[in-house]
Amino acid sequence: MAWLPVEEIHWNTRPTFTSRAIKRLAVAANAFQKSFHKNSNIQRSISHEDAMFRLFRDYLRTSEQGGIKLGAQLSVRSYIQEVIALLAGRWTDGPRNPKRRLKEFIARAKFEDDEASGLSGLSWVMVADLIDGPPRVVKVRQSKASGETSNGKAHFARYDTGLWKDKVFALFAWDDEPADAPKKRRWHNAAFRVLTRRLHSIVVEEVGESAGRRFLSSIKNYAAQCLWAIPQYNHDKLSVMYRASKHHSQEEIGALNLLERTNWLVPQMSIEYNIDFRAIERHYGRDDCRPTEMEWEMEWEAAQHRLRRGLHMSKLGVYSSSDKWARIPKNHSYYFGGQPELHYAAEFIKDLNERITEREAESEDDLEEV
Repeated sequence: MAWLPVEEIHWNTRPTFTSRAIKRLAVAANAFQKSFHKNSNIQRSISHEDAMFRLFRDYLRTSEQGGIKLGAQLSVRSYIQEVIALLAGRWTDGPRNPKRRLKEFIARAKFEDDEASGLSGLSWVMVADLIDGPPRVVKVRQSKASGETSNGKAHFARYDTGLWKDKVFALFAWDDEPADAPKKRRWHNAAFRVLTRRLHSIVVEEVGESAGRRFLSSIKNYAAQCLWAIPQYNHDKLSVMYRASKHHSQEEIGALNLLERTNWLVPQMSIEYNIDFRAIERHYGRDDCRPTEMEWEMEWEAAQHRLRRGLHMSKLGVYSSSDKWARIPKNHSYYFGGQPELHYAAEFIKDLNERITEREAESEDDLEEV
């Protein structure tokens, strides 16, 4: 609608509308067109989301255990996508349009399709590719007396155990936020958390409370296995930035771009795997990255095999202030001979896209008939 004053319309002469009135009509038409496209995109997004939840229910009814694993993988994937989008927003050299910026940011990192869509986890090496340099890893402060982490204790005490599985699970959990809590995470309604709560409610509706608890346990498991680098978070921010303090001047920080100022948390392998960890590092520190001697190849493969045991959730810790030596797994394939893949989520996304394409094609055919 366009509201036009009486003096801008000449009812008894031609042209009826003054040039100023015509400009206002053009502005109104342009606004209507933008609103139409915006509403169409919103409707399409809602339709896709509805199709996803319907299909998830179908998977859950077909296989309870498979559906629970699928839901957990979808939640972890959603977090990875959110992190990539967050970093793209801090890329100052990209285009202003958010969609183009995200696309070019991912292309700049030279990610494969699975990596770009969050289906291959998130590691130190992947973060380095995204921000075009080594991530700024921070050590979690740790109490020497109890051995438990002390940062964020007022809000995340339940998850500050020193284990990586609990550090990453705090991103998804909400049972430490009762309905009457005076303060919640400011990122309480981040997209990946909203998705997690929705999937959890579907699991509970379809197969019961115990299945809901297994769903959350499965998230903790997949998050610990697939997230090997996460932005440092606190109660107020999903991603904490490096800032000025008594130890770091404003000039020092001003020389860094926003991506370089992003703080990261990483896991730490147990000291019992130190020998095997150093063996892998020595191998990949050589000019020739491939083993050339049979004995060395056998030793290298044996070290990889032993290191895989150190990935168990009860052994993988958080890199903290108490660690004198860093045993940070930076690359899945180098250290463990494989890349984590969210297989259930990958198959589900493929199936979902096919169904959406079929539905949209049917809708277009219906419109042509009308």
